[in-house]
This record gives sequence, C-alpha cells and structure tokens, in this order.
Amino acid sequence: LAADFYGEISAFLDPDTRRVVTESLRESQTELARSNIWLFFASAVASTLIFPLRAIRWRIILEPVQAAIPLGALWRSIAIGGMVNNLVPARAGEIARAYALTKETTVSFASALASLAVDRLFDMVVLLGLVAAQSVLAATFQAASRSAVAELVDDADLEGANAVLGAGT
Repeated sequence: LAADFYGEISAFLDPDTRRVVTESLRESQTELARSNIWLFFASAVASTLIFPLRAIRWRIILEPVQAAIPLGALWRSIAIGGMVNNLVPARAGEIARAYALTKETTVSFASALASLAVDRLFDMVVLLGLVAAQSVLAATFQAASRSAVAELVDDADLEGANAVLGAGT
C-alpha cells in the first residue's frame, strides 16, 4: 500500500507527468467551455432522476430475499455505487453498492451481489433488444435514409450522418 501511495505521489512530482496532467486538465477545460452547459445540466438531472427507477427495480429483484426494503436505503446504495464507479476502475462500485445495502438492511452481501448480477442481466437483455431493433430498422430503412440524408446534409457530413442513423457510409 505504501509503495502504491509513493508511486502516485512521485508521479505527480515528476515533471513529465505534471505536464501530461496539466495538458489533460487544459483539454478538459477547453471541451467544457465549448459544450452546451444546458445539455450538461440536463444530463446530470436525467442521470439523477433514473435513481428512483433503479431503486424500484432493485427492490423488485430483492423481494424474495427481503420484503419491503426501504427505497431510501436502495437509493443511497445506488448513489454510493455510482460514486465509486466514477472514482475506481473495473466497476468496483457494484461491490460497494452491495456492501452499502448490507449496512442498512438485513440483506446478506451474497444476496445483494447476486441481485446485482440479475440486475445487470436485465440491462444486457434490454441492450441486446435495442441493438436488434436498431439492426432491423437500419436494414429496413437503409436505402431510404441514405437518399433522404443526402438531401438534408452537406456532402462533408454525409458519412457521419449515415453512421449516426446506423445506415453505414
């Protein structure tokens, strides 16, 4: 642990690393300055408003393990997991989320972790359904979208517009 800490500190003391960190911060500031601040705030609000829906879904998954888990405990666990996911790699927030729930309820860590695996499985099924729907729609409307997009978009932007529509280039 001490070696890791020393490595992190020495990386910031190294002039080359400081330059890279400084350049990255400047790039981030430039991109934030160019972005639409209202869309930034709207995305923050939308991502926060999804918490109650996730809490309700998690409560339904955990119903066989413990009935009527308070939504507040689930909400806090989801928020903690999200925070850890933003700070630590490898989706470690899922483990923190399960652990946080065990501190506020009688749900065991194994049950909480297993419920998160089921939660991710539902996410995967929905995502695969969206990919399948997009594939069907792209195949159905590909020719029509290519010709319509060409009418609406400059030649320089045509490739990107078709790619966004999933119609290829």
